[in-house]
Amino acid sequence: MKLKLEKFNRLLEDKDIIENSLEKTKKEYRNLDPGQYLYNLLLNKRKISDIYSDEYLELAYTTLIAWNMNGRGAKLSDIDNFKDTIRENKNEINLLKGYRIEKLDEQEIKKVLEILERLFNKLEIVKTKSPLVTFSKTLHFLLPELVVPIDRRYTANFFYNSNQIPQKEKQFKVFSDLFEKFWEISQRYNLNNYLDNNWNRTIPKVIDNMIIGYNLNKIKDVGNEVV
Repeated sequence: MKLKLEKFNRLLEDKDIIENSLEKTKKEYRNLDPGQYLYNLLLNKRKISDIYSDEYLELAYTTLIAWNMNGRGAKLSDIDNFKDTIRENKNEINLLKGYRIEKLDEQEIKKVLEILERLFNKLEIVKTKSPLVTFSKTLHFLLPELVVPIDRRYTANFFYNSNQIPQKEKQFKVFSDLFEKFWEISQRYNLNNYLDNNWNRTIPKVIDNMIIGYNLNKIKDVGNEVV
């Protein structure tokens, strides 16, 4: 898939668009929603819990369901397999624990993506052949300072003008391309200025919320597409 960067370039060129987009997300996206409540509970829990514990992984699994990750297009593995596959790959996950997206240099990006690709190919967190979205959200819950959650409705439409994502063998290339664009956003502005105790808990979620808000501001009645 070829990136379409018109929206991305607008976001990078105008700080007002960033601030308007974040405000839109704050006002209109998942307000008083179980997904927001569980997400904040999860990030609070990681401060005091082992992320490989039953308690943390079961809460992550429940939050994925609240984020619509157990439907026809992204059917989760059962909870025991979900926990097992993450624990079996904890050494690889732990290699990434010290990284923050906004602090990476270009050599570190390459190293990080190599590890993430191994995890993408080894983690068995979904039953379907389209793991990209669930992978990004699961890794965001495990590495919230590094990985930006991706979805079809907002992220894919923002970067590809389409909510279609290729099948598994091409999906990590999409993830890698988007990761590098997220990193560019993190280098453009001091996104720490937008952190709060609600939706914008980490730099990766600030980036996600910019994209969500941008799309919410631009939605038009053209079928189901965000333009």
